[in-house]
Amino acid sequence: MGFKYILFLIVLGLFFSGCSDGLSSDNMVNIGVLAPLDGSVYKSSEVMVKILNLSVNNINLNDGILGKQINLIFIDTKCSKKFGGLGAKELIEKYNIKFIIGGMCSSETLGASEFTNDNQVILISPSATSKYITDAGEYVYRLAVSDSLVAQSLAKLAIKNGHNKLAIYFEKTDFTESFRNDFVKVYAQLGGEFSVRGTFDKDDLDKLDSDVNNILNSDADSILFLTQSGSYYNDIISKFNLSGINLPIYTHEKITDAVATKNYEEYLSGANFGVVKSDKYSDKSVELINIVESFYGEGFTDKILFHFVASSYDIPNLLKYTIEKCNNFDSVCVKKNLDNLEDYSGYVGDISFDLNGDLNYPIFLQNFGGTDFESIK
Repeated sequence: MGFKYILFLIVLGLFFSGCSDGLSSDNMVNIGVLAPLDGSVYKSSEVMVKILNLSVNNINLNDGILGKQINLIFIDTKCSKKFGGLGAKELIEKYNIKFIIGGMCSSETLGASEFTNDNQVILISPSATSKYITDAGEYVYRLAVSDSLVAQSLAKLAIKNGHNKLAIYFEKTDFTESFRNDFVKVYAQLGGEFSVRGTFDKDDLDKLDSDVNNILNSDADSILFLTQSGSYYNDIISKFNLSGINLPIYTHEKITDAVATKNYEEYLSGANFGVVKSDKYSDKSVELINIVESFYGEGFTDKILFHFVASSYDIPNLLKYTIEKCNNFDSVCVKKNLDNLEDYSGYVGDISFDLNGDLNYPIFLQNFGGTDFESIK
């Protein structure tokens, strides 16, 4: 299906692509990865995949898991629910995989969950935030926080700021629709009203011009703006700026993506967003930054939200920890260890899961200020 490759992580610390029959051997264990492998689909995935590779490589340099080297089998799932399902099915049926890392997007994670639960396969995502993942099944975990909680907090902030007439503009994906719906529900309950609503269609730029004019000529006092793609985010912000739209913006963590904000940092200054924020300046975080940037170069960890840097590095180590507590690769046993996780300190911070496999973690509301972010009290 689509573009697929199998990546071997060699003890020398170099990454090589190659071919394999995918079967586990006496000295190797296969772990699947579901992710968009084309950076134009989801730029952040490229960074997370590289960090994931580095994490696994470092585990392999230190005797792997139970003495076995980890072999990652990648499937390109294109941020798509359909391809997420097909990818999980292939990993399970062809490679007898019991542990899958991914997806990087909510849609592919939801698609994969339809196959992982029935087959008792652990599915753990570093970055999928859709609220629907909460109910995706007992074998589904994530080191990200439900965007539902972020959206609700952001809606309350909009009302608190006196913004009662909202324009909504978003790229239509599972993630953005979920976020929008939860924002809208709380915003309306608190007395907020809606001026105009529009959806971005990358194949219809004339519609984008029309949508921007509708917002410009509306009575909106603020705007909720969401995309999954950093490049689309940048394209739309460019149109907002050129058209003269100058409304307070409410958005999500995509605003921390340098691709999304390039050349428009000043225009976006003061935009409000909610985020799950790992402490980038703690001693442990600095340690991780040094590990990653000593391999990929200075500034590499600035390319995506730092929480996703940390979660991508943490997941292979978390699997190693929970597998070795079982002293075998039984996914049912590993699930029990994940469910009862205590005193496990990762680079994202202390890691534990609620009854639905969601990460227990606080939410922060912030203002955008170019390269800096100010917490909202």
